[in-house]
Amino acid sequence: RADGKPAAGVRVEVEQLTHDFRFGNVFRPRHYTNEAYRARFLELFNFVSLLEFNWGQYEPEEGRPRQADRLEFIRGWCRDNGLTRFYGHMLVWSPQMEEPVGPEIPHWLFRYDRATQDRLLRERIQREVRAFAEVDIVWDVVNEPTHLGRFKTRLGEWAISLGPVPYTAEHLRLARAANPRANLLVNDYRTDPAYEKLIEQLVDPDGKRLYDAIGIQSHMHGGAWNNRRIWEVCQ
Repeated sequence: RADGKPAAGVRVEVEQLTHDFRFGNVFRPRHYTNEAYRARFLELFNFVSLLEFNWGQYEPEEGRPRQADRLEFIRGWCRDNGLTRFYGHMLVWSPQMEEPVGPEIPHWLFRYDRATQDRLLRERIQREVRAFAEVDIVWDVVNEPTHLGRFKTRLGEWAISLGPVPYTAEHLRLARAANPRANLLVNDYRTDPAYEKLIEQLVDPDGKRLYDAIGIQSHMHGGAWNNRRIWEVCQ
């Protein structure tokens, strides 16, 4: 009752509108203006996985990162619809310095020598983390660090020469320096001892973790899974 006293015999209907658990799906730039996709997303999800942060997709032309459209999408439609939490996939992935083929690769990068490529990668990490500092975003800083040799790439060869731990730690430190409050994630598709060992060693000299979250991903390369298969994988 309005006076704060209990009311007897009253029928009450409760409808849950949201929850704190981050349950999301992908948004690629092509989805930003897709009305059907956006409407369905709002029915189901409260967390946005921002894809196409792969260097080549994000900066296909040197010096012209596709930053403005992502920030406009976040500040506009997302916030207007109560979507305030995001996942950024990804900043570093070993195939990103392969020979100039495929959309994930910044083709212009191959005008430069190895030392310059390394410098540009470091600058790219810090540029993105700073640009999105106002956003509640979990950054996939290093993707699939346990399997560096899977791709015969220049970055992969360099990463192997360092080893998975130094390779991953260096980029986490760069991201942290760009924004000390950033939420940083290390992500892999493996759940075996190799990943566990890597995670255990990603600490500073005082034993403090270099990351804030651990990511586990899976791939449906053989076609979409049914609900039972999804549940089995998650378990």
